[in-house]
Amino acid sequence: VDFDLVGTGLQKVSSDGEEACAVWCYKRNGGSKSRDWTFPDGTACRTHQDHKQTMYCISGVCQEFTCERGGYTKISAEMCQRLVSRGKRREVAVGVWQPTTDCYHNCVSPGSGVRLVERRACLQCNSSASIQLCKQDDAVCGKVKSTLEYATMICTKYSERVRRLSGLGMQLSPALEDPDRSCRIACQDETVLHRFYLVNGEDGWFPFGTDCTKGDTTKKAYCIRGKCLEF
Repeated sequence: VDFDLVGTGLQKVSSDGEEACAVWCYKRNGGSKSRDWTFPDGTACRTHQDHKQTMYCISGVCQEFTCERGGYTKISAEMCQRLVSRGKRREVAVGVWQPTTDCYHNCVSPGSGVRLVERRACLQCNSSASIQLCKQDDAVCGKVKSTLEYATMICTKYSERVRRLSGLGMQLSPALEDPDRSCRIACQDETVLHRFYLVNGEDGWFPFGTDCTKGDTTKKAYCIRGKCLEF
């Protein structure tokens, strides 16, 4: 137990990608410090206050998520798995999805790892990119959180500055009028215990790869940027 900490924390906007994804804890005598904890992969982050591009924590570093120069997100070259041979531009497989990134996972269960893949429909065709499920290695997480634990962590943070919240969070089942509801964190009302409020914005999204079927064995679906997508 670290008695120097008050039990609350924050996520910083920092030009240092690692600082932007570190969990910072408030100290009793003022200021904050990090104990080398990082936010789960898929957590939204920013390296500049006015930065408009969507960025995510990947392996503890705030970065854009693709290896493609023309994509809307980008991982730094040293983080991407390079598929280059003898200095030549790598060939994209025809008809076969080929991984372009490592398998990233969010340490939330149930869930799946995800990675970027690409392929060409023919030799003369341009390559197309997509997302593919992959097996996550829970051993690197240290601790795997349940959806209840992750949602409660977020709702506890909100309850410190938003009145009427109990601090308990959960994952709701998808609804006919809102099929993506299971990818948004729901926080419990402090007095009406059966009432929950959905958290708005990216902070209220479950990390990418989180299972959003809520036990429906007839389909395979996971959260990607706040949307429940079937695979």
